[in-house]
Amino acid sequence: MKNDAANMRNLVIRNGFWCSDFVDPMGRRIRKALGTKDRKLAELKLMKMQVIAYEKGNFDMKKPIRMLFRDLAPKILEYAKDRFKSYQKVYLPVMKHLVKYFGDKYLHEITASQIIAYQSERKKAVAPITVNKEVSVLGRCFNFAIENDPSLLNPVKRVKHFKVPEKEIRYLTIEEVSRLLQSCTGYIREIILTALHTGGRKTEILTLRWKNIDFENKQIAFVKTKNNKVRYVPMTEALYFMLSNRRSYAPSKEYVFTDKNGEPFGQVNKAFRSALKSASIENFTLHGCRHTYASQLVMSGVDLLTVKELLGHGDIKTTLIYAHLAPKHKVEAVKTYEKHLGQVVSLRHIYDTRADSTSAV
Repeated sequence: MKNDAANMRNLVIRNGFWCSDFVDPMGRRIRKALGTKDRKLAELKLMKMQVIAYEKGNFDMKKPIRMLFRDLAPKILEYAKDRFKSYQKVYLPVMKHLVKYFGDKYLHEITASQIIAYQSERKKAVAPITVNKEVSVLGRCFNFAIENDPSLLNPVKRVKHFKVPEKEIRYLTIEEVSRLLQSCTGYIREIILTALHTGGRKTEILTLRWKNIDFENKQIAFVKTKNNKVRYVPMTEALYFMLSNRRSYAPSKEYVFTDKNGEPFGQVNKAFRSALKSASIENFTLHGCRHTYASQLVMSGVDLLTVKELLGHGDIKTTLIYAHLAPKHKVEAVKTYEKHLGQVVSLRHIYDTRADSTSAV
């Protein structure tokens, strides 16, 4: 019977019983015990399994659509253009590299081993984290293509990203914050102060409109956010005073921070770098003001869930990168617990119990 099994397609013998063993066009291996030692019955059961799988859409016998990756790329870019904010900075440059490497290959011919080879090649020119981003975009390309061709597999799912060490969070100390604000004037000082007092991203601050500031309730609504959800942040007294003063002379009736023509700033990098130089602060970016806001909140004892809401994180895991900055808060929490517990069980009672146990021995 073992010799028969060797010649029997999609059927194998295990412990004397027939089992199915086949791979469908979606790339899934179907292995299942058929519960019989009879070869003919096993064949019938196998055929029934394949029919059922076909009816459920798990055994699609359609031939794959033959499409070159270079023909898919324009469709991906068209789709991403109005949907992803990372279109300009990520999709456009990444797609050039992907097309250069995979352009002349048909989608169903691209394998995990070829993608691994791409990783190795790109790692010679760019950082591992950049390679990871490029492979992630490639995976999205395949997911997009699968919508029109269910028989297509996504080989990226079988490829591991490079391990990237966690980047140390750079935030300003209280002394550095004071030094930075004292070292600059004008609009850049007001932008920095807004970033430090709200945790807003650069784009959120530079596109902030007066209509999104509620002076009566001292609250700012960030509308143009990363996850497209409006985020409300209470204003500190210092921020409220600065914005109230700016409103009295701001040249624009729409945006808070504008150039001499009344248009919102596109970039403020040059002015920000100049401020850092004057304050003798190194290795810092404007986005670091957001990290500073979060870090100082945590170190002052604000719980992580509240920090999550203030920053607008979609997942608490993102906020947890600041958790290590809360040792004082944890110590105070344990002290509070100890104080509460002391009302029930005194320390002397614990020692008395030990003494009683010792004397009993």
